[in-house]
Amino acid sequence: MKYLKRGSYLLLIIVLLGVQLIVPPVSVEAKTLANMRQELADKQAEYEENQEKHKLTEEEIAQTKQKIEDINKEKNDIEISIGKLNDEIADMSDKIVDMNDEIKSIVSNYQLSTTGQSPYLEYIFTATDFTDFIYRMAIAEQLSQYNQDTINEYNRLIKENETKRQEMKDKQASLNALQEELSAHYASLGTELATISEASIDIEDEIEDLKQAIDTYENTYGCSENEDINTCRDNYNRKHSGSSGGYASLPSAAGFYRPVTAGRINANYGYSAYYGSYH
Repeated sequence: MKYLKRGSYLLLIIVLLGVQLIVPPVSVEAKTLANMRQELADKQAEYEENQEKHKLTEEEIAQTKQKIEDINKEKNDIEISIGKLNDEIADMSDKIVDMNDEIKSIVSNYQLSTTGQSPYLEYIFTATDFTDFIYRMAIAEQLSQYNQDTINEYNRLIKENETKRQEMKDKQASLNALQEELSAHYASLGTELATISEASIDIEDEIEDLKQAIDTYENTYGCSENEDINTCRDNYNRKHSGSSGGYASLPSAAGFYRPVTAGRINANYGYSAYYGSYH
């Protein structure tokens, strides 16, 4: 009951039981239609602000969800890349083994035979002329250098790929941490959005109640803009009351009957300085 103060329940019980209680009066601030219109304007502004928060939160949720999806895709791409690098490293390692075997075979041919002669030297010195000798020397040197250069290149590529693989693992770990952080943020945004939505419903209800109350005080009770609405309503009820007991014959703006047309609030609901306790 919005227009029946909670503390008035005590007064109503006392009146019904015929019990008299003398307490110091509590002053109630007068409210006018102008006050109610301002309150309505404030509530409407609060509603608009809440709707803007709702919109921004929805946008942030969509952006966060997209970021999480992008991270999942990037993680999958990294997994594929790591797999390819592992295959490349394994392939290069096999080739290096083959090259090492070939180098060993070449080196073994360079070694001196039991007669103190080297097959490699024999190949060189069996040249038909000096030009043929130079040619054979160059072939042997190029073959040896080519194999060594190839092995060095493979070793370099393996180190480079291992470095890339480690970088990808580090990035993958970083993405996992970021994904966890975004997931937690996504969940908190969902909770925040639910809270905003509930607040919007409450504010809408308050706006509707204020509109109905303003309409009733303005069109039913005929209150002027700066007139105390309680006094206005009480005057209207006295004019239209069918009895001399002072009871109201018309409901309030909220749709409830006012139990008495005059009275005072002994204490509001909750802690009371007068009683020194809660009630």
